[in-house]
Amino acid sequence: MAKYEKAQEPFCVEIEEDKLMQVAKLAEVGMSVAAVAHEVRQPLSALKISLQMMRENAWDNEDLKKSLDDALQQSGRIEKLIERTRNFLMPSTGKKKIDLGEVVEGVMTVMEWHGNTVSKRSKMDVKINHGCSLITADQAMIEQLVSNLVINSREAVASSDRGRVLVVVDKAAEGRGVDLIVADNGEGIDSEIAQKMFEPFFTTKSASNGTGLGLYIVKRVAEDHGAAVQYLDRPQLQGLNIDNMTKGFKVTFPASTSRTTTPPSYKRISSNPGAKKRALVVDDENSVLQILGKVLEQMEFKCVLCATGEDALVELEAGPFELLVTDKNLPGISGIEVAQVARNLYPVMPILVITGFASEESALEALSLGVADYVLKPLDLNDFRNSVDKIMAKEVRKKEMPIAMAPPQPTRVPAERDDVAVNVLLIEGNDGIRDLISDALLGLGCEVAAYTNLEEALASIGSYPFEVVIARPEDLKSQGFRFTHSPGVLGAIALMERGGLDKTIEAIHLGARGVLAAPYDEASVAFDFRHSVTQMRKEKKQHS
Repeated sequence: MAKYEKAQEPFCVEIEEDKLMQVAKLAEVGMSVAAVAHEVRQPLSALKISLQMMRENAWDNEDLKKSLDDALQQSGRIEKLIERTRNFLMPSTGKKKIDLGEVVEGVMTVMEWHGNTVSKRSKMDVKINHGCSLITADQAMIEQLVSNLVINSREAVASSDRGRVLVVVDKAAEGRGVDLIVADNGEGIDSEIAQKMFEPFFTTKSASNGTGLGLYIVKRVAEDHGAAVQYLDRPQLQGLNIDNMTKGFKVTFPASTSRTTTPPSYKRISSNPGAKKRALVVDDENSVLQILGKVLEQMEFKCVLCATGEDALVELEAGPFELLVTDKNLPGISGIEVAQVARNLYPVMPILVITGFASEESALEALSLGVADYVLKPLDLNDFRNSVDKIMAKEVRKKEMPIAMAPPQPTRVPAERDDVAVNVLLIEGNDGIRDLISDALLGLGCEVAAYTNLEEALASIGSYPFEVVIARPEDLKSQGFRFTHSPGVLGAIALMERGGLDKTIEAIHLGARGVLAAPYDEASVAFDFRHSVTQMRKEKKQHS
């Protein structure tokens, strides 16, 4: 019996590997369809808003109104179909800290280097620096990214008896982050093809051997993780101390934040000279960029339109703006990075982030920056206008004066006070989490009044106003929302579990100016709290 089991072992391993490869291919098909669905969202936004603007100007032409209503109804059906397709085909496992090196090793185990695909004289090397390979990512999506890059290189050397593929995970060559490099010694790529290789459906293979979506998916997954993907030729690889390779790809987690000093490649100043408010609009989809500019001009903004994050940074440094509207997924510097620079330059400027590729992770990033709204594509004309009106209204920041907000004495007092030491009202029902956060804030010198629920906090309120309120989004509703706009209060910080995208957007709408996200530990709580309070103080200083 032992001999039989041993004799069957190679056969069983081969079947398992075939199954795993089939699963990988099915995953690629799912991601391809979902990625195409995302691309449809871009022109759909411009189409939907254009139809709505035409509907408003149809006056008494009832036939035209009916036709436009029918068109809007059909665009709504497309929108729902896109959302259902993406949710079905790309269920996220959630972003968390993962070891990129371990992911690469796992992918290599599945994609065994043997069989008819590659010559037996070909070689594959894997070099991993596990000391710097931690990233925050959706593991399933990163596995797909690595698989696509390795398959691309493996196929490039398939016909060679001396083919070689090298996979490297190491500290980013420039700045902070982690580099993933996949290189090979196959035939090089000319510059014309290199410029098109990330476009959807572009391929140099026959129709039966390639879909033209492998590298496009790499690009989309990288963008969703705030990463930059770059094609490398031989000289660039040699510059990274990688010899004997002709070409490769480098993905850097997170994306480089270096700024460009070159003139903007695309920029247009609106033709509304009487406008008093300046708005910076950033979107790499020209149709969306133009239509948003038109809508904001109608709302009496003077708009500067930019197609890249690099151009937006140039404009931000050149002069002040009263509003920033930016797409999240931009080539190169991302919309979140643009928002971060804008927040540092103009602490009280409202920021509206729009995206067709939403994720809980990016919404949490936006919340930590204190953005005013996080809007999903395809955009709706009235929703967009209402959002802009709301975040521009002074009443949003000056709500009605609420009741005073502190007990006569804080429940816990620190021995010494830090430079971000403030008086904190903490509302949290979980004893362990409440104590952990209290301990972290005491370490910063804060005075903390901690309560298990909103009712208990309200019942204990005295006459001394607290500066920061920390609570769950559900506790920042109703009366709790008034905490965020009381005199002397810097703002509210939302306590977030992994509650999903909708809950995170809700916290943004409730006016939270920062976030403490699970899993909680004292170091991360202290770091995030310090960041939020520093930003709140900048806003208060600029207001005063």
